[in-house]
Amino acid sequence: MSQRTCTICASPYEGRGPSAKYCSTRCKWTAANQKRYKRPDRSCPGCGTSLSDLHGRQKYCSEGCRRWIANGHTGFRSFAAACSTCKGSMEGKRSNAVYCSRTCKLRASEERRDRDDAARYQVERDRRIAYATSYAKANPHVGRAARARRKAWKRKAGIFAISGKDWRRLCSRHREACFYCDAHEPLTMDHVIPLSKGGRHSIGNIIPACLSCNSSKSDSFLAAWRLKRQRG
Repeated sequence: MSQRTCTICASPYEGRGPSAKYCSTRCKWTAANQKRYKRPDRSCPGCGTSLSDLHGRQKYCSEGCRRWIANGHTGFRSFAAACSTCKGSMEGKRSNAVYCSRTCKLRASEERRDRDDAARYQVERDRRIAYATSYAKANPHVGRAARARRKAWKRKAGIFAISGKDWRRLCSRHREACFYCDAHEPLTMDHVIPLSKGGRHSIGNIIPACLSCNSSKSDSFLAAWRLKRQRG
């Protein structure tokens, strides 16, 4: 019987049947598995990345590419060379990465949320104001409780007389503008150190602020509120 060569391991063998193609049962099963799990050359329809090294039934390289095609896009996805938030380097990141770190991703998420909330408020402004007005009329005890709580804070912190002359002098010192945003709008008294955090109701702890900034600051400390606005 002539000597033959195994098509899998290229080892010479003899003594097997005339139709044998492999030197052992192990090589026979290896060949069967190669046929069964054959991975054809193909590329991801979303970004064009080669999928030859992945499972034969996998159609996309990532969930992002699958959504890209599902949304009706026909061309390949374009990946940014720099971080979308801080414009930093994307070295060492995946090809479909958009942000360089989790911090940048969270910051972008906060910006989108603030932008969407502002746009939604413009659409729902009249309805929200009407609802707040009707709620205040239907539940007067809520407003009374809030005013009583604030009055208790003032009493505990120590109330100092603030005359109208003192308030007008303070507003004139700040050019009749908001201390935070320089907006020339109707001004309100804002406590630099909130009453709920131990601040006093005195002219030394009060600055003029527009209603928007006063409501946004609420009972936060000035440094924490400014940091939140910078991130937003």
